[in-house]
Amino acid sequence: MIIQYTNYDGDWETNCSYCGKKQRDHQVTLGDYKGVRYVHRQPCPKEQHGMTKKAVVNGIKIRTFFLIYDIGKYLWNLIPFKTELKLIWQGIKHAFISIKALIYLNKNKPK
Repeated sequence: MIIQYTNYDGDWETNCSYCGKKQRDHQVTLGDYKGVRYVHRQPCPKEQHGMTKKAVVNGIKIRTFFLIYDIGKYLWNLIPFKTELKLIWQGIKHAFISIKALIYLNKNKPK
């Protein structure tokens, strides 16, 4: 009979980093199908807790990001005269670039 491992390609004799038991102790036989026995590595309870913890932390990070984004969007909509501020910023940027160009022009004047 052929044995096919479904989700683990490592060495079955190494120790689990979570519980310290051999990886072989985590084997679960899924059954036989057309002459092939399928063996799955089932995570131990400590590893399952670690995976759940990681998923919860990622969920908290994502929800926090969207909360900060929504608060920023709300505060941005509270700002009056946004188009006027945008025009003023463009004017300041234009003046800065113009002054920088004049300084460059004066520095590279032929002698």
